[in-house]
Amino acid sequence: MISILRSRYRGAGHLFAAQALTLFIVACATASDSAAPSPKISISTESALDTWSIPEAEVIELLVEAGEAGQREDLHECVDQTPESVSATFFRQYELSNAGSDEDVLLIRPASQPYCGAYYGAHLFQFWIVSRARQGTSRPYRIELHSVADFLHVLTTGDPDRPDLVFDNCTGHGCISTRMRFDRGEYRVVHPSAPD
Repeated sequence: MISILRSRYRGAGHLFAAQALTLFIVACATASDSAAPSPKISISTESALDTWSIPEAEVIELLVEAGEAGQREDLHECVDQTPESVSATFFRQYELSNAGSDEDVLLIRPASQPYCGAYYGAHLFQFWIVSRARQGTSRPYRIELHSVADFLHVLTTGDPDRPDLVFDNCTGHGCISTRMRFDRGEYRVVHPSAPD
């Protein structure tokens, strides 16, 4: 009887230690999450993009030409099934650069309305960062980053014209977050333990 009580007591002690460790980990995670920078904007696949503008034809052509042949075919099907006045609105842009900047830096993604599945997955959307000089050059737009996400957060940290990005890609097993920072002329993945 005494040996049973001792084993139960030891088991309770291990259980208490495991619960205390779990509470400590949750407290640390909560504290680190509260220290994370707040996003400038956050969007998901279903986000309404009412305040976003329509990109110039030059930008749309760049994205379509850079895409895969199947995407171009899907986009042409959408265009064929849509009135001409609407077909130019299958993309939306959000200006990342500041008013006094020497460059236009734009976040582009497919529109949610009108919807065309060419640049969507089952639950994700494609997005691009494109840029060009504003004054004194006829340099065309260029794609700086092309990726996919279920959720995209543009943060208030990083380069003033090219802020840090956090995007989540989700499966049935959970989401994987990727943080990127503009560094040495391109967006790069930031190591999770890197300081802000």
